[in-house]
Amino acid sequence: MVADIQPPNLEMRQAILRAKCEEKNCQIEEEVLSYIAKNIESNIRELEGAINRVLSFAQLNNVPVSLDLATKSLQDIIASKGQNLSIEKIFGATVEFFKISIDDLISTKRNQGLVRPRQIVMYLMRHEMNLSYPKISQHLNKKDHTTIIYGVEKIEKEILKNEDLRRELSLLKEKINAF
Repeated sequence: MVADIQPPNLEMRQAILRAKCEEKNCQIEEEVLSYIAKNIESNIRELEGAINRVLSFAQLNNVPVSLDLATKSLQDIIASKGQNLSIEKIFGATVEFFKISIDDLISTKRNQGLVRPRQIVMYLMRHEMNLSYPKISQHLNKKDHTTIIYGVEKIEKEILKNEDLRRELSLLKEKINAF
């Protein structure tokens, strides 16, 4: 028997955090939970560690939990998320995953076999490396960064309703990390 275990999606991560707060008898604002859920994506153990860190930080400093406090207490964890990534790793893993060439990836060709991988690269560069739209545009040899905005938003919307895309992104992220 094979069980496909996917990382929890955003809504599930938020529900997990709410449950952990109830377990610990603490009240945390929804915006703080959303911040943690958006930035800690890998697994439940890391989510629990993040919420414990925020609560401990608040208790040690004798201040209430706020978005600012969560940002400060998790900054080193969230900052290290994109440190081991590079554009070369994203490009290399993507071309290998989709079986295309780097030249095709950064070309102006618009066939469907290239557009989707290119948009996924845009999405990864934006969300995993926190690159600006103009910077992504430079790396993909695009004249206008509005193309990048469109591509990233298209993948963001599709992730919400397409389980296959979520699975594809998860596999691709694993490949990037192993690259």
